[in-house]
Amino acid sequence: MGAGPFSEVVACVTPPSVPGIVTCLQEISDDEIENPHYSPSTCLAISWEKPCDHGSEILAYSIDFGDKQSLTVGKVTNYIINSLQPDTTYRIRIQALNSLGAGPFSHMIKLKTKPLPPDPPRLECVAFSHQNLKLKWGEGTPKTLSTDSIQYHLQMEDKNGRASNLIIRLASKELLHDKTPKIEKVNDHICEITWECLQPMKGDPVIYSLQVMVGKDSEFKQIPDLFSVNYT
Repeated sequence: MGAGPFSEVVACVTPPSVPGIVTCLQEISDDEIENPHYSPSTCLAISWEKPCDHGSEILAYSIDFGDKQSLTVGKVTNYIINSLQPDTTYRIRIQALNSLGAGPFSHMIKLKTKPLPPDPPRLECVAFSHQNLKLKWGEGTPKTLSTDSIQYHLQMEDKNGRASNLIIRLASKELLHDKTPKIEKVNDHICEITWECLQPMKGDPVIYSLQVMVGKDSEFKQIPDLFSVNYT
């Protein structure tokens, strides 16, 4: 004959439970971190998505990073684990906590800290003239690192006390300078300037800058960057 009428409405509330499983646990790349205290040799940065709280507010997260090491953080969805060992692999997982207890752990990810950077090399000035310096450095590269994988940043302080980069990458541990250019007069309007050529460093071309003073008391004027050995 069919269905009869519904009964009266009765409200029922299920009790709250521990949080759901944390998802999307992943590493944050070094380029995305702006924390000045972050070091890729002793820190790992992770992020995750907030799980379902199952009726009770999430109060904190517990991060497990292996060998019975864990830490508890607040209501965040990203964190930097610090005071780690360099060049070490860690297995990391995370669970959410509320007033009823801890939810299940997330999936596990393996992250590795980077090796410590090389010690600073010993810098020496082996020769100098009125406008040139010959610098040499070494004794700062660990045996575990290839010299071909090392990049050197050379800085010099200007008259205002600020340091500026001179060389971004060097193929060797010695900075070489050209000898004094030779100037030969061709006629009253043309001079030929010749200088020694340096070998390209790891494939990067060597760019030469030539400045000319017109008049005794005038300032030097820059001629566009040069790639050739001779310029007229």
